[in-house]
Amino acid sequence: MNSKLKRFSWITIPVLSLVLVLCSQEKSFLKNFSFSTKNEVVEKDSSSLDSALKLQQTLRNISSSISPSVVNIRTEKMVKTQSRANDYFNDPYFKKFFGDQFGDNDQQQKQQALGTGIIISEDGYIISNNHVIAGADIITVYLSDKRNFKGQVIGTDEKTDIALIKIDPKDTKLPVAPLGDSNDIQVGDFAIAIGNPFGLNWTFTFGVVSATGRTDAIDENAPYKSYIQTDVSINPGNSGGPLLNIKGQVIGVNSAIYSTTGGSIGIGFSIPINIVKNVVSQLIEKGKVERGYIGAFIQDLDEKLAKYYKLSKIEGVILTNLEKNGPAEKSGLKPGDVVLAVEGKKVENTSQLISMISNTPPGETLKFSIIRDGDKKEISVKIGLREQNVNGFQDSGKYWLGMQFGNLDSYREQFKIPKRINRGIVIVDVKNESVAAEVGLQPGDLVDMINNESIGSLEEFSSFIAKNSKQKEFLLRVIRMNRIYFIVLENK
Repeated sequence: MNSKLKRFSWITIPVLSLVLVLCSQEKSFLKNFSFSTKNEVVEKDSSSLDSALKLQQTLRNISSSISPSVVNIRTEKMVKTQSRANDYFNDPYFKKFFGDQFGDNDQQQKQQALGTGIIISEDGYIISNNHVIAGADIITVYLSDKRNFKGQVIGTDEKTDIALIKIDPKDTKLPVAPLGDSNDIQVGDFAIAIGNPFGLNWTFTFGVVSATGRTDAIDENAPYKSYIQTDVSINPGNSGGPLLNIKGQVIGVNSAIYSTTGGSIGIGFSIPINIVKNVVSQLIEKGKVERGYIGAFIQDLDEKLAKYYKLSKIEGVILTNLEKNGPAEKSGLKPGDVVLAVEGKKVENTSQLISMISNTPPGETLKFSIIRDGDKKEISVKIGLREQNVNGFQDSGKYWLGMQFGNLDSYREQFKIPKRINRGIVIVDVKNESVAAEVGLQPGDLVDMINNESIGSLEEFSSFIAKNSKQKEFLLRVIRMNRIYFIVLENK
């Protein structure tokens, strides 16, 4: 044993000596070695490099100045979950024979979501998306200085997907993001997003404005938002965060993406800040959003209609019918009139006209440029107030028989509702021990018929409830996964 140890030590000493020599030589080599630090090709064009460095510094300045006014939002809510077995046991036909002995083993599960927000006042008003905070039991707002506060919902507007929340910063003043003018945006302008994609805090991305005035994009409420389209990388978690111009001003609120993968493919949509300012101002002052309307039914022009009206382009909107004594009829507009422009701005399609009218405060007057019987005319229309639906189901997030509903397009992706289903309203929340909970209804269920009357949207639902609010029973047709069934709810 001793001889082996001696032999090992005699071998080890030369090896260690060699290692020390090599290390010494490496240190000496590194000391004398000179790394290249210049790219002569790039630095040769000094004017281009100076311009690029100025842009780089501008982006750095935007990041450092705006990031403190961007917040991360985390929400929590308790949802009732059922196993597939429970789906079967809660089938109304199964219960008819076996009662509740097999079902009703529902469990409460905490559902968490991430989003972004923008501080717009020193005392804690914050803009975000409605879909970020909808139905949340707890809203926690995280600042860049690592403080966190409980968020309170001041108001929401589903049509524009805007939410206004408030935190109490105590005696401190919060950093505020400067708001720009979204009417100044042009295609090709630089655009920047800061947000919380996939929970990666204060991520900064950079791109350009791809299009403006997108009223034909992704969801049925697009006309109320008139989206800015960008190729800025926007992902889940960016919702509610700022879209900025090169001056570091907020020009939009990031709201949605078009994606086949669940992540960014370079098609993102932001709500113009001028629309946001109008919504937020009304939520603060009135607690609700009032929209303009003229009482007209409208239709896009096609090639044959454009030819009939002797138009050089397929642009404009035809009035197909007018509401009796509505603003349009009172102003002198008639069915068959073709609207070419409003306040001098060209009208290309129905979505754009809806956007122009709905975002105009009631009481204001707009000048319509029309064609009637081959003659061009200008008619001034005083914008009326679109009455809110009775009971406020449209935008307030109120509950009916223990259920809160949302529009299909707003929640299709969240609840994985197949595209072949194109009508109905989605149950987004169910209160514990409510009438809806008693019969096994749950978030993600879709209701497309009540009392054999088709229900395709929140507007139709609100109208139905307004006419039938005193009824004692309601027959609902419910779609869950690939099953369709009827269920009776008692109006207790």
